Amino acid sequence: MTYTTRLTFNEKSRILLASFSFMEEDYLKVHMVYDAPQGAYHHYCSQLCNALITRSDITELRLVAIFGPRDRPDIAPDELDLLDSRISIQIIGFWNRYKFMQYLLFTKNLLKYIWQLLKACPDIVHIQTPTGAEFFDLFLLLMYRILGIPVIRTVHEPTAAERIGYPTAFARFMALLQLRLVNELIVHNSPTCEHLRGWLGKDNINISIIPHGNYLFFRQYINDEAEASRPTRCKDTTIALFFGIKRHKGIEVFVKAIQQLSKENYPIEAVVVGRVNPGDEDLLEVVKRQNVISLHPGHIPNSELWMVFSKSDFVVMPYIKGTTSGAIHLAYAFKKPVIVSDLEFFRDMVVHGRTGLITPKGDYVALVEAIRKMCEDKELRD
Repeated sequence: MTYTTRLTFNEKSRILLASFSFMEEDYLKVHMVYDAPQGAYHHYCSQLCNALITRSDITELRLVAIFGPRDRPDIAPDELDLLDSRISIQIIGFWNRYKFMQYLLFTKNLLKYIWQLLKACPDIVHIQTPTGAEFFDLFLLLMYRILGIPVIRTVHEPTAAERIGYPTAFARFMALLQLRLVNELIVHNSPTCEHLRGWLGKDNINISIIPHGNYLFFRQYINDEAEASRPTRCKDTTIALFFGIKRHKGIEVFVKAIQQLSKENYPIEAVVVGRVNPGDEDLLEVVKRQNVISLHPGHIPNSELWMVFSKSDFVVMPYIKGTTSGAIHLAYAFKKPVIVSDLEFFRDMVVHGRTGLITPKGDYVALVEAIRKMCEDKELRD
């Protein structure tokens, strides 16, 4: 089903507003709540907000970030550049080198936000992702419910713990409680919808299916002159890219596959780039032990993403679990084929043998063969 990559953010905004069936007002004030103004969620939310703010029935749209960037006290200019000037952004917890000051600022800004809600409640709060602090997430939901503000939740994953491993029974209980407190849910595909209906144990909650939007806007940063002046590399070696240092993305399977190819002296190089997921720092040592893998951890500025993809021949995404992936939309935006695992959302987005190759989840031997095929068949890659 190739509709996934064709749905624009403007189309998403129309579907999204249509799903707010409980709203009766003609003009809406919307708060979109997410974790931090940096990286994948910021990219996703900024484009969705840009589409929503063009609607005549939305008079105010505010992005509310629970935490600030992890490595700086302000928002990077290139992240702000993604937002329409009519959208306001509010950060609750700014980064500070001193923990005490960080907690003090967080408390001060949270009280300020609560006061603003009391003075002029938004008509809708749209929560994009849990923070991982279960009691704080629950506090926010209860606060919105007490104030009578309808809450929408997009389920990128049911619990924040799933980004770093398998959630505990307590994390699943808290996630279930939070999902039952929202008015409506949004998911990216039908299997996730059916899973949530079974998990929630009720059919009366409205769940809208809205596929992930595209990331073609990142092509605006491509510098053709810089690309033309770059020294050409040896064409005998193919370069595979792994984007995002996160356990659930199957990085350990990827490393094992590259390790096997290295033992055979196969002409391939691998590049691992992106932010390290909190809790997955041990993966850095796993990657460093492989001589044929070039490791570049950390945030990549939006204006430099195109350079990362232009240096690679294809992108490998052997995810162990997940409900969506921004990385595949980046790969498609920069015209790179992909190797993915056979998760249901990937099967919706990849035409096997045409836009990429699909391999069994967790099977490094099958991944080795897929990498060989991608390396040896330039026509397939093109």
